[in-house]
Amino acid sequence: MSSPHTPPDPITLAVVAGALASIVREMSVVIERTARSPVVALSHDYSNAVYTMANGSPEMIVQGHDQPCHLGGMLASVKSVAGRYGDEVARGDVIVGNDPDLNGTHLPDIDIIQPIFFADRLVGWACSRAHEVDIGGPNPGGYNPLAADIYAEGLRIPPIKLVEGGRVREDVWSFILANVRSPHLLRGDMGAQLSAVRIATRRVQELFEKYGLEAVESSMVELLDRAERLMRAQIASMPDGVYTGGQWIQEDGRGAPDALVGCSIEVAGDEMKISLDSPPACKSYRNSYGGLTTGAVYFGVISGLEPGLPINEGLYRPLEVDLGPRGTMLNAEHPAACAMSTGDIWSTVFDAVCDAMSNVVPERACAGWTRVAIFEVAGIDPRYGQHYSGLLHVALMGGAGAVHGLDGGGLWGVISTGGASTTGDIELLEFRFPLHFFEHELRRDSACPGRWRGAVGATVQFAPVAHSVALTHVGDGTKFPPPSRLGGGSPRDAERVHTKFIVGRDGSREPIPLHSLKTAEDGQRILVLLPGGGAVGAAFERDPELVRRDVEAGFVSLKAAREEYGVVLDPTSRALDPAATAEMRNAGSAAPETP
Repeated sequence: MSSPHTPPDPITLAVVAGALASIVREMSVVIERTARSPVVALSHDYSNAVYTMANGSPEMIVQGHDQPCHLGGMLASVKSVAGRYGDEVARGDVIVGNDPDLNGTHLPDIDIIQPIFFADRLVGWACSRAHEVDIGGPNPGGYNPLAADIYAEGLRIPPIKLVEGGRVREDVWSFILANVRSPHLLRGDMGAQLSAVRIATRRVQELFEKYGLEAVESSMVELLDRAERLMRAQIASMPDGVYTGGQWIQEDGRGAPDALVGCSIEVAGDEMKISLDSPPACKSYRNSYGGLTTGAVYFGVISGLEPGLPINEGLYRPLEVDLGPRGTMLNAEHPAACAMSTGDIWSTVFDAVCDAMSNVVPERACAGWTRVAIFEVAGIDPRYGQHYSGLLHVALMGGAGAVHGLDGGGLWGVISTGGASTTGDIELLEFRFPLHFFEHELRRDSACPGRWRGAVGATVQFAPVAHSVALTHVGDGTKFPPPSRLGGGSPRDAERVHTKFIVGRDGSREPIPLHSLKTAEDGQRILVLLPGGGAVGAAFERDPELVRRDVEAGFVSLKAAREEYGVVLDPTSRALDPAATAEMRNAGSAAPETP
């Protein structure tokens, strides 16, 4: 629990909580309106949070509805910066960093962190993290499938003051910008982050000025303590015991084989211990430093909680996380490469924890989302003669997984972004990138079948305009489909994986392998087939009327309705045949009923 404070009255507590939520929303508005790159401005690949010092050390008091893979790692980042600088921070300072070991990130995600002072006292921190379009290194965008260590991934920035006493350090700015391919975009995006933490600092100071130090800090302490109490009550309602789960991640292209990430959860009273069984470290971009991995564990646990709980750092106090020994894939040591730590590793850890949580609370089972197979594009924009690069979210975002009681929500992407990323409007993507899009539509039969099915995936087809485009295809998801829970899925799920091609002028298709660097020339097209999400519960338990509606909507074919759901429809009228459906399900269903 927190240090002693006078309890706030309920009205003040609600006002402070609402003000904090408003502050973090305003940070997002600032970034969306001022960022330069499509990755940040259109795809929402950024996250914001505010931290309090009410208990003597940084604790996250409010976070945006942003990227889970950012927000968990930011917990480690702000604590690292506070410990590194101690009393050497002053009003008007702003610190920048992207060191994976210190900031809980990978190199493309840069943190901008500002200490917040009130009456000469350090009362908090504001942090903004964004995925930058380039961070130097041999491959544009920072995803290098050939990297054996972090030095081959880009510029590593240990926490350093970007602004000191309110004055921008142009030496630091120029050093960073001199090492990237798109300095005009990076300066714009980092400038947007800088504006966001400045506005957050100002708003928090105004909050203290209006209500006073004691009232605001006691409210923050109570918000943290209340989250802790709610979390302990959630855990106490779960049956004591040890529960296990796991998730496979495919080979890394550099010698590491397919590997199982195991998870064990021990529930004891109102506390929970989560232990991971990590594969060995890889000589590739597939490693994750501890701060980032811990964030994936937290989000996996949240998947098994009642929805609507307040998310602040008090929620994590009853949790003990054991990542295993240092120097493994999930608890990496410098100089391990880690570009995919926010992608396939983060998602795999989440799925492993989620699998175990589905055994703890099966009534809140959560299936896997589309696996992470990232597509990075780069080239020289023929319109301006400037270098461009970017993570193409529209070629990444497939279907979300189902949860117990609900189908998957839509093209929400990958679980590491938690639905916070967007594809961006096609017209705006074509304005920002020298690319032309021919197709972006939902794919029939791409979702895993179940009592509650996953959301369907998509087909994307685009081409470079008057130039050649470099393509980087990294991550996993070309071998293992999104995981289903409680008997969901079917043998056909092996086909529900990422597939990408370069389509020639003659219509021929050249596969784009995972862990590869390719080039598409002017006149060629790139075809991306995105899978849907995982399912919960056996497919033969799905309401036949819902299957019929899925067929009408184009989500499920007549063939899949019959073979995967055991639902027989008239091929012309699409009318349900109840007798034939009952006969088929009685003959073919051996799955137990979903709890």
